[in-house]
Amino acid sequence: MTSYDKFSSWENCSRYPYVDRVSVVGAKEGDKVDFIYQFVKKRFVPVDHENFSIFHTAPEIIGPPKFQHYGKLVDLSITFNDFHMIQDGTGVSISPWRKKDILRPEDKQLRHSDFYATNDKRCIDIEFDEAVYPIRVCIYEICTPGSVRQISAQDSNGSWHELWSVSRYQYFLHDIPPQSRLFVPPLSPLSCTIKTKMLRIVFEGNWQISYTKLDAVMLIGTSKLIHSRNPNESLMDMIKKINSMYYPHCNNVYYNFTEDLNSIHLDIAYLQQNFQHYCNISNRCKHLRQLDVTGCTYTGKNMASFIKKCGSRLTHLRLSDERYDAQVIRTNSNIDLKVVLRAIPNTCTNLKELDLSYCYVEDEGFSYLEELNTLEHLNLFNTIISYERLCRILQNNQRMRELSVERINDAVLIELGTSCRNLEVLSSSFGPRHITSRGINALANCTKLERIKFNL
Repeated sequence: MTSYDKFSSWENCSRYPYVDRVSVVGAKEGDKVDFIYQFVKKRFVPVDHENFSIFHTAPEIIGPPKFQHYGKLVDLSITFNDFHMIQDGTGVSISPWRKKDILRPEDKQLRHSDFYATNDKRCIDIEFDEAVYPIRVCIYEICTPGSVRQISAQDSNGSWHELWSVSRYQYFLHDIPPQSRLFVPPLSPLSCTIKTKMLRIVFEGNWQISYTKLDAVMLIGTSKLIHSRNPNESLMDMIKKINSMYYPHCNNVYYNFTEDLNSIHLDIAYLQQNFQHYCNISNRCKHLRQLDVTGCTYTGKNMASFIKKCGSRLTHLRLSDERYDAQVIRTNSNIDLKVVLRAIPNTCTNLKELDLSYCYVEDEGFSYLEELNTLEHLNLFNTIISYERLCRILQNNQRMRELSVERINDAVLIELGTSCRNLEVLSSSFGPRHITSRGINALANCTKLERIKFNL
């Protein structure tokens, strides 16, 4: 296995010099997939950015890491002279294969804070040599780790998809040491389904404690779409399990691999050696049974397209965004979930569990769920579905065993007692305010009921 922190003679290559690959054979005859390891080939930054992290990162991010002392404390300072050097190009090392594609900041001094800058002014776009299905992104942070807030990937249509993000609140919950580190964030389950060669790194604003310098970024991905052989497990969940065998100190928010620089990516090497035991090669995830994109950012159009292509065997689908409160849900209403719900009935004919909690969908959008008839678990907590719509859904899904809703009234309880007599669990936030003895008596027909939870 190549050691990706050691390199020689790569400056003299006529083509892009730092792409490595490991080929593995699939279970079926003739099946083969490449695991591709590559560093940044080109970078693009906003011409009028005022972000310190971009200022430090842009000149050096191309190619493998140059810094040799990860785990050490590094202090960066910004001077006015340094800023002019980056403006006119002096002091920036350009290798023979490095194209001058960086857009310089305007001729003015960086502000102390770009707090109000939008993400497109606080990001750097990085391009790699080959398009892959991402399974890992490695970020080499030299100074003040924790400034990277979001990683997105661009698909072949030019749309951006979030692979990972972290809020400032989550950042302060974790004690991130100030030493330089190799950072490997846990990617979303959808990451490995998007073929890309372009990533976008979004930084925090210009706080004295937050700006950083990235030495390099490595993208590891596969040449073909692969999935776990376990139909109840996503590829990312499977990789996390293997990862925990080698790196038990890593947590779910911040993977710090600094201690493992001499044995990095052993989990992926293990996956390659045991590929046929863990994975299948597939063009369309034909065997996908469970999909959980809780807390992930996506567009309705792209999610609907994915469900149509890969969702024919889905039994469990979680679209919840339980990270957010109601105020943020309203700001997220630009995600057209109605398009997603429209795609579900005709494709997901075996769907048993559907979680739409905290999702912003108008009542009309829920009408597509009336076409389903196999649901056993339905979570509509913190949604705005009407009583009438909910009753029609329950009438057509008589196998219902667990129901979670925001509000409930006598009509819903009567429908449950009539159509869903196998109900075992019922949860509601505001149930008692709209329930009378008539509804309670009807619910008594659900003889398998084990638990009722009403928030008073």
